[in-house]
Amino acid sequence: MRVSAVVVSHGHARELERSLPALAPQVDELVVISNVPGSVGERTPGARVLQNPHPVSFAANVNRGVAETSGELVVISNPDAYPE
Repeated sequence: MRVSAVVVSHGHARELERSLPALAPQVDELVVISNVPGSVGERTPGARVLQNPHPVSFAANVNRGVAETSGELVVISNPDAYPE
């Protein structure tokens, strides 16, 4: 069973530096939505980054991200969610 993850970032590039390396090994596919410029840093190993042309709601971002995945299960994660 393939598991995908979607992370919506609205200016959370710094948080993604910590959360994406923890999330990426746990899923088969990782999609990050950049809702505003500067939301994703230059390094996003293992992630596919989608840039929005203009900011949209959280729900619209999640819907876009899920539509771009191929997993049978999809995890929606916040950019600041990481194990301690």
